[in-house]
Amino acid sequence: MFCKLGPPEAFSDQLATDRDFRRLCNGVDPALTGPRADAVRWRIVSSCAGWETRPTTEEFYEAVRAGNPTRRQRAIVLMWATEATLWEILEAWAQRAYTFRQLVRAMRLARFDYPDRIREINQWAEVGRYNGQEIWNA
Repeated sequence: MFCKLGPPEAFSDQLATDRDFRRLCNGVDPALTGPRADAVRWRIVSSCAGWETRPTTEEFYEAVRAGNPTRRQRAIVLMWATEATLWEILEAWAQRAYTFRQLVRAMRLARFDYPDRIREINQWAEVGRYNGQEIWNA
């Protein structure tokens, strides 16, 4: 079945609140947020051991914000989108590594094409339809 990632505008552009962080990241050092997000660090350690130059959490942070991503930035986003668990994706949001809009935009720029994950991500859209595109059931 054809599946398309919803448009970034259909997703929240709000960073996680302090309350979100406390609820979802119990025991995580508050210093390990944003460009130093702990969830991102652990996924990189787990998924990028074979990379010639392992990405950093700061590189990931820049990659999800890049307007014209490099090949490496696209690879970093694709690693995250493919390898991270849904819990890690949510935890990284709570650690302010990205907003859902930023993540979806980066995934689209990286040409992410993994239908099962797309369906999971699309369920976080704030609307069921955006500019005539069905989101939740895409």
